[in-house]
Amino acid sequence: MDINERNREAAIFMLDATRSKVWIQQRKTARNLNGCWALASGGVDPDEAPSEAAARELGEKAAIARTPVQLAFLRKTREDKTPTDLWCVFWYAIVLEPGEVPKPNEDLAKPWELFDIGQLRTGELPLCPGIVQMLTTLEDYLESLSPTNIAAPYPCALSTVDVAACRYRGGTYEVVLGRKKNAKRWRLPGGFVDCKKDRTFREAAARELGEEVPGCVTAAEFEVICPGIQVDDPRYRRDKDKVFTTLFLLKYVGPDDWRPRGGDDLPEVQWFALEAQMGIPREACSPVILEEDLVREHIPLLKALKERLIGRGFQF
Repeated sequence: MDINERNREAAIFMLDATRSKVWIQQRKTARNLNGCWALASGGVDPDEAPSEAAARELGEKAAIARTPVQLAFLRKTREDKTPTDLWCVFWYAIVLEPGEVPKPNEDLAKPWELFDIGQLRTGELPLCPGIVQMLTTLEDYLESLSPTNIAAPYPCALSTVDVAACRYRGGTYEVVLGRKKNAKRWRLPGGFVDCKKDRTFREAAARELGEEVPGCVTAAEFEVICPGIQVDDPRYRRDKDKVFTTLFLLKYVGPDDWRPRGGDDLPEVQWFALEAQMGIPREACSPVILEEDLVREHIPLLKALKERLIGRGFQF
């Protein structure tokens, strides 16, 4: 056996049924990897095939039952964890069934959580070695699979809405922005149009704002700023289907001292100013939002919002 393969490990990407998100968990104890986010993984016993170890680790770490032949082999890599600690890692992938959720081994790690594949590339999460480097291989594998919606063989436009809840304060405009869990960059509230719940895009915008920023009181009137523009959503960058969003401008009409609180998908939300504020105490000023503080796909939306509010003015 090659010296680099004396220590063998199996690692498994568990994808949700949409094939756009990966289940990972934060390790409690793992040599020098305490606190890192990891896949279901573990050592290959001397008498095991790597696929057998992968199936066993799925059961032990996530309570997911699969046979070795049900796992898709992605690639074998070699990891130099230390100058004298050389490992050969066998990478696998599975797509979970709708409603199938992994259960954690609470002695070893915290609960499993879902993250977009694109979010794993950003460096915002401390990931165990090798995961980021394997994402392209994972995406190539996903592209080789049959479409999830066999009734739509042609590229589709996936409809989303984004909401700019704004007010005028301190001589300029403010907007509510939020951050997803463990994310560094801010984004506008919003999400996919729900065909079962929403009769119009306006209803979708009101629903998303209520779910992600509970208690944000806005006027009934609204304005569409960006009517259905394509956004560079990292989850669909390598997909034939693309996301098209509609940006709604809503006027906040609640109490002046209201502080936003997070909802289901944006646990952290707050007011941001579009320009430096004047005429109010410095400690009462909201931070000015900069393009580098936004997720990349929302930068064009912020530019359009600034052009509408600052460039052409808006009656508040």
